[in-house]
Amino acid sequence: MPAINTSKKPQLLAIVLLLCALPGLAQAADRPSTEEAKTFMRELVMRASAALSGEGDIASRESAFRALLADGFHMPLIARVAMGRFWKQSSKAEQATFTQLFSEFILKTYGARLGGFDAARFHVVDVIERGNTDRLVRTQIEQDSGPAVKAGWRIRKFGAKLKIIDVSVEGISMTLNQRREFQTVMQRDGITGLLELLRARVEPLPLDRPKQNG
Repeated sequence: MPAINTSKKPQLLAIVLLLCALPGLAQAADRPSTEEAKTFMRELVMRASAALSGEGDIASRESAFRALLADGFHMPLIARVAMGRFWKQSSKAEQATFTQLFSEFILKTYGARLGGFDAARFHVVDVIERGNTDRLVRTQIEQDSGPAVKAGWRIRKFGAKLKIIDVSVEGISMTLNQRREFQTVMQRDGITGLLELLRARVEPLPLDRPKQNG
């Protein structure tokens, strides 16, 4: 079964995916204003910095990551896009299971890699319109070495709340990139195969191996 390639830049994607969330589904409202989008992103970045800049073990960082996932990105929508055409072919139960496992997959993949997060490295460049309902906040993230990384955050308003629905890094959509990887698995092993792969990656391995006779 093919493995899921998470990225060649895990630390960067940890920061990118840190600003994700799990809201309930809702109908999109009017396009957020430029100032609303800027304020939303800056507040999330400050929260991320406050939560992750201090000392703590992996469990505490995962806890902080999970809390931010619950208040920033629209994971049900992102999960649906990541599954692509297979979403309509799956049952309601499979969709719910995939959304839950996909969220945990993001947490387990990137949460353990999160160290200190410095908000001073994150700069808003500009905000532009996308589609009929969205704003794209374009940012630069400074690195210890090399040029700053360009990241775009697509934001949509759901009721009174703003949610991120996609992130692009150097022009590449993370959601669409993940969909290509998932579809490779589903074309070979079906939806069940993808769920089994995600479940194996998010569930902890047993600490004790079974004793062998002899």
